Amino acid sequence: MKLDYKNKKVTVMGLGLQGSGISVAAFFSKAGAKVTVTDIKTKEKLESSLKRLEGYKNIKYVLGQHRPEDFAKADLIIKGPGIAGDSKYLEIARKNKVPVETEAGVFSDLVESYVIGVTGTRGKSTTVQLIYEILQEANKRKILIGGNIAHKPLLGLLKNDKKGNLMVLELSSFQLEGIEPHQKSPQIAVITNLMADHLDRYKDLDAYYRSKETIIKHQKEGDYAVLNYDDEKVKNLASGLKSEVWFFSMGKMGGGRVVFVFEDKIFARKSEESETEEIADLKKLNLIGKHRVANVLAAVAVAVILKIPAKKIRKALDDFKGIEHRLEVVREMEGVLYVNDTSATIPQAASMAINSFQGSIVLIAGGSDKGLSFENLVEEIVTKVKYLILLPGKGTERMLRILKRDFPPERKPAQSDFDFKTVDNLEEAVALAYQKAETGDVVLLSPGCASFGSFSNEFERGDEFKFLVADL
Repeated sequence: MKLDYKNKKVTVMGLGLQGSGISVAAFFSKAGAKVTVTDIKTKEKLESSLKRLEGYKNIKYVLGQHRPEDFAKADLIIKGPGIAGDSKYLEIARKNKVPVETEAGVFSDLVESYVIGVTGTRGKSTTVQLIYEILQEANKRKILIGGNIAHKPLLGLLKNDKKGNLMVLELSSFQLEGIEPHQKSPQIAVITNLMADHLDRYKDLDAYYRSKETIIKHQKEGDYAVLNYDDEKVKNLASGLKSEVWFFSMGKMGGGRVVFVFEDKIFARKSEESETEEIADLKKLNLIGKHRVANVLAAVAVAVILKIPAKKIRKALDDFKGIEHRLEVVREMEGVLYVNDTSATIPQAASMAINSFQGSIVLIAGGSDKGLSFENLVEEIVTKVKYLILLPGKGTERMLRILKRDFPPERKPAQSDFDFKTVDNLEEAVALAYQKAETGDVVLLSPGCASFGSFSNEFERGDEFKFLVADL
């Protein structure tokens, strides 16, 4: 669909550092719009983003603040994915009958490629990358990858968009919120799991889960929904769908249209009448963490739907080394393994990371608060972690209250050598971890918290961890 934005006054709310705001500003500049980019961050903090927009015409910047007139007198507002819908500036736009859109909403009206969309609380990025690499191995048409991935924003994909191409997209709850008013869903939609997250943004978990449902809600006959059978909330979403439902499970499954694990092998069955086909051997995978096998199963289901031969799937899986910032092995030094899992921004993800290792763990955790419960994570930590190092933030303060309540100095925790300490920054954390770790230990950055206040995002936190570990 061709939309005309020539000479329209477009306010881009939120430039950011990850590429989405940059892509939006560039897109509307190329379309001939008169663009105003506004962000509460200062020019100095946004320097890298501003450099990427050098040479684009018709863009003016309002930085370090938002001005009411940029919302009242615009023809269109594009709000960034991290901005809450009840912002007072968006209220100004609505009072003045100025439409409020998102990058994802605009994209959903324009895209012509065949879209494979992946959402879920955890495992989105790994699943997306696996699907992409399987498709690459199969030489399956022109393949594009992007969405909620740093420096691969949605609108930037449109320059290579055309019918017949395949797009593999990671879609966050915020992006799906933007797509919902357009009543669009991908042709193949994957939901990896649903866990507690983003209670700093949503009024309750039901609201968060509903945002995720958009990915399958508007599918039609001939589309496909790939759902996690082991997650009760996800499994129950299959009811009433017009699309063809495929399940994946870590256990053996009967029925048709399933991908499952049995005796360390991955199997697929396309229908009740089909023979069960062996796809791959789990023992040959290069992924740390049993929980990540579910991501492999989801990717295999998509590949089977697209009729990719088992041989091609197996080759891509055998070659897959994981992705940056997710249980990423950074270095082994003096018998100690250093692992970057900065993308574990919720307590449940940190628990999964802890359970991915057999040896003693020196854990770097904590950070800013997302309003989630730390009770189960703290229990995992005191029973399975040798030494805990806590980064500053409101989330850390809540974790400390639980630790001090349940494990005061006069009471030893279950693991007698368990101890913890708070530090002022990540540099101190890595230095202390180096001191505490012994041969055979794992130094694991898996915060269970967001990074706001100390870093621009969790990826910056992971990059600094890798730099500090390399410098030891």
